[in-house]
Amino acid sequence: MMPYTELTHGVWYPRGGMVRIVESLMELAHQAGVEFVFNSVVERIDIDIAHARGVTLAGGSTVEADIVLANADLPYVYQHLLPPDNMNRKLLHKHFSCSVVSFFWGVDKSYPELGPHTLFLAEDYQANFESINRNLSLPDNPACTSMPRAHRSIHGTSRARYPHCHCPGRASM
Repeated sequence: MMPYTELTHGVWYPRGGMVRIVESLMELAHQAGVEFVFNSVVERIDIDIAHARGVTLAGGSTVEADIVLANADLPYVYQHLLPPDNMNRKLLHKHFSCSVVSFFWGVDKSYPELGPHTLFLAEDYQANFESINRNLSLPDNPACTSMPRAHRSIHGTSRARYPHCHCPGRASM
């Protein structure tokens, strides 16, 4: 799927790196009156009939809000942050797949042996996928172990056709 998407639609990189997406969205949000609260533990999402109206933080203080966005896993939100309801009970019986962790690194060395997009799979990647999807268990050779046995994807933006992403002798991955 990834080669098709790249060939058909191309790959786009924001000027200034991925952080510029976050910075631009925050700038727009500030201009619209949004207030961000960081480094605070949310104890619960406060509900008024059927709508979120704010959050209660650890220690008991509350933050009122017109809109509450929860970036935690959906099961966690329903089981720990929202009051119990039918959806909470339904989610208890669901099976969930694993997620992905992405790192965006700038390194002080180039890696010419890696192409612009390099994918590393486990030697027995079919067994890896079956363990996760059919058995709902961690595979013997999970995708998060060391390369080249791992299932990892490296996208080297500095080797792509984007001059604003290139810095000789360095790489962004």
